[in-house]
Amino acid sequence: MMKKLNFLRFSWHANWPIFAMFLSALPTLFAFGLVVRKASPFESPEISVPLFYVTLFFALASSFAFFSASVSKLLTRHFTIITSIRQGIIFSTAGVLIAGFQQFRILFAWNALIIIILAVLIELMFYKADKK
Repeated sequence: MMKKLNFLRFSWHANWPIFAMFLSALPTLFAFGLVVRKASPFESPEISVPLFYVTLFFALASSFAFFSASVSKLLTRHFTIITSIRQGIIFSTAGVLIAGFQQFRILFAWNALIIIILAVLIELMFYKADKK
């Protein structure tokens, strides 16, 4: 009976990188929330707009890295931190590009689809290079 429930045990040694990613995602999400709530693009656009995109990038990168590490740990029981961070950076870059297109009112569904497909293809290229 105990062997069947073995996956429910918490192992600090195996899960501390995911916990560290979660702890690193919290300040970036908090900073992004502060920028969204407090910085006005109408009063100082030369500071608030770049600050919005920088905090958006870091919030998305840390959140995607945490999500990627959690999902790969649950599905395969094996993950690398570098792979999760790389996926976070690639997909957060795609998210910032999509947000930039939306700001300039040039975002259409096919633009977003092309950006997401490019991000997936870039990640697959890195994934194939890691397997060699």
